[in-house]
Amino acid sequence: SHDKSSEPIAGGPSTGFIKTYAGGLNYNRSFGKKTDLQGSYFYSLGDRSFDKTSYRESFLSNSKTFFTDAASNQSTVTGSHRANLTVEHKLDSTQNLRLVTRTSLSNSEYDLQSTTKNLQGVGQLTSASIRISFAHRFLQIGF
Repeated sequence: SHDKSSEPIAGGPSTGFIKTYAGGLNYNRSFGKKTDLQGSYFYSLGDRSFDKTSYRESFLSNSKTFFTDAASNQSTVTGSHRANLTVEHKLDSTQNLRLVTRTSLSNSEYDLQSTTKNLQGVGQLTSASIRISFAHRFLQIGF
């Protein structure tokens, strides 16, 4: 199955310039006729930069005007690692055992500099899961 929630995202809305780098490896191996191993690793890096400059002239009701200059520079870098491993062993023609592991790690760095404020942040998200299932097929239908 394909988990869309773990797709690489280059840091928020689609404004600015986005550079994305990604790559992965897959590994499959059978150990005899009864045991199969499948593994995968994926890494992605998104780098988004956004520069904004504005010049505003405001007109007041008393025929006066004032000007506002604003500039900001924003950068977001997001890295994501994902690894999956599945081992399936056929015990006999009616039973099999399957072990599934999934791990992901995401890091992000955010930097905003503007004429009014400066913000910085770093975040990390980690998740892992292990699932073991046992299946038995009955030879007869019914009781």
